[in-house]
Amino acid sequence: MKKRIAALISAVFVLLALCIPAAADGASYIFDVSGALSAEDWAALEAQAQDLSDRYGCGVYAAIVDDSDEYGSDVSDASERIYADNGFGLGEAHNGIFLLLSLSDRNYALHVDGHDAMTAFSSAAQDMVEESFLPALGDDDWAGGLADYLTACGECLERAASGDPIRESPVKAILIAIGASCAVALVVCLILKAKMNSVHKGTSALEYVVDDGLTLTEQYDHYTHTTETVRVIESDSDSSSDSSTRSGSF
Repeated sequence: MKKRIAALISAVFVLLALCIPAAADGASYIFDVSGALSAEDWAALEAQAQDLSDRYGCGVYAAIVDDSDEYGSDVSDASERIYADNGFGLGEAHNGIFLLLSLSDRNYALHVDGHDAMTAFSSAAQDMVEESFLPALGDDDWAGGLADYLTACGECLERAASGDPIRESPVKAILIAIGASCAVALVVCLILKAKMNSVHKGTSALEYVVDDGLTLTEQYDHYTHTTETVRVIESDSDSSSDSSTRSGSF
């Protein structure tokens, strides 16, 4: 009987280790397992995250842990497991965004789940969110980094709510295509020029006529190639998937 009780207690501790515990005063969006935040900073961040989540119907979460390996095979896997195991996300689709910070290896993962969340947090929007919080995290300013993260999330959600979600600008792709085309054309011209080095211009018309004269016996058109122009039509969403996870270091 004592062995059974001991085994049960051990199992409970294992389950607790796989979950992100809420703070004592009832945190539901910001989780600080490592103790990196002061009580005042945590309260301010929690209030901001809850306000955004309630206002836009999309959960905005963040967690700071000592080592993400305690929750998954890597920081990306850990973020996905924590999101699913703790029932993160709002609505039937569990729409939400979750930032996981692992302090021991200075890695982070940004997980987005749900169709509406993916609309607000497209690839370009996630780039903007990452650029907002990485500078502060690089200086070990955990509260400042999370505050910047929440502010950027609010901008993305506001844009999506107004019908103008953040999308990748086509200008960059167009410039890259033009530059690549010019580079290919230049290489082709240089190759043709190199092949023409042995050719010289004749000074007399007789140099272009054979001894027996010139007689045209056959004429035909030779097909060489077809030039096709393709126009890419952008879809309403950057991705057909309803979830995405990206990771990096700070």
